[in-house]
Amino acid sequence: MQTDTANVDWFPTPPEASGAEVSKHEDGMTVQLSSLGMTHGVNKLLVLFGILGCSVPLIVILLAVLEKTLGVSIMSGGEGENPYVAAIIFTLIGLGLFGIAAWRGTYRAIVDVVGDHLVITSTNCFRQTKQHEWDSAELSSIRMVEIRSGGHKGGGSMLTSHLEMKPAVGERVLLLEPRPTEELKWLAEFLRHVLKIED
Repeated sequence: MQTDTANVDWFPTPPEASGAEVSKHEDGMTVQLSSLGMTHGVNKLLVLFGILGCSVPLIVILLAVLEKTLGVSIMSGGEGENPYVAAIIFTLIGLGLFGIAAWRGTYRAIVDVVGDHLVITSTNCFRQTKQHEWDSAELSSIRMVEIRSGGHKGGGSMLTSHLEMKPAVGERVLLLEPRPTEELKWLAEFLRHVLKIED
């Protein structure tokens, strides 16, 4: 069945904290999911721990200066222990956390619905672009799902939200992981409504 998205008069309103903007055009509808920034939600914690990790070398340098100035041994550990190695490791961890926060914070997507055709395009600060597309007849369900890190039931300690696209034939596709849970719930309801896919 052809879906006349250009004549959709009502659709669910995006949550207040969402970066979603909905626009109607002659052929259908477009949802723009703007970047949320590095201080949104869990990104704030990643930045904080990144700062802590990168501050370790400064502490090591300060202690080395104190050792030289006061002539006392502050950082001497057991045999084979090297504080500079630990400082490098913490710096790399801190930079890695900054990288994850940047990826999450700059992640944005465009969702286009033209007739009964759906196209989801996502990109981030690392210039990684992914595109997925379906006809509404190919999809059996669209919903938000939460999965623990590692993907195993009961495993991992962190829940991540995804937009689950479940085709009538084939395996499900998980999209838009860095987006807020409430936004993904809304987007799933929005797409089910405009594409006339049963919940």
